[in-house]
Amino acid sequence: MSDENNKNEIVCAVKGDSIMAVIASMNIPDEALVLLEEMPQRVIGRTERAELLRFAYYKLAIEEPVMELERYTSGRLFCPAFELRWQRQGGKLRMVYTGEKQTAPAHNGNVLTVQKSREGHYILFGKRHPYNAAPLEKESTLFSDVRIPRLLSYPIEVQEVDKFVRLRTYEYLSTQGEVEASRFVELEKEPVEKEQQKR
Repeated sequence: MSDENNKNEIVCAVKGDSIMAVIASMNIPDEALVLLEEMPQRVIGRTERAELLRFAYYKLAIEEPVMELERYTSGRLFCPAFELRWQRQGGKLRMVYTGEKQTAPAHNGNVLTVQKSREGHYILFGKRHPYNAAPLEKESTLFSDVRIPRLLSYPIEVQEVDKFVRLRTYEYLSTQGEVEASRFVELEKEPVEKEQQKR
């Protein structure tokens, strides 16, 4: 395992009552992604339902009129250097930062130093959508799965039909080998070696 994979990072609770204020205090790189989920407390229509789960490049997403981070129940802003995770519970906002110390926002001083010990991957639902019944923009970012009654949109372009996308993660292990913390890193296309194994 390389020194890069063994470097120490931190996990800490973040101070603040506004997710936008915390993010504004950080240096967010262009490649940062945001995954947002809203749990509505009322009956909603089809248009609003499409916005309950958002996955996008952060800097592109915040330019959209519909994007209001404060309205989402939970979210994750992540890139190779760090992840900022938040959730609203009982009217309170809880935020946790995991990643490189130098990019951390203001925190409450309760810091856990962890060692990045293992890399993992999650295969996301859906394969690259093969066609459109009507012309749609950004077709290469649309994915479909028979178990989900709508198209899925991931912020990554995949030109080859029937290919998966996977989410790269880091896990931090204790000296006993147990997972102490984890974070999202980035999206990746299905690797070439997997394609070759199918042949």
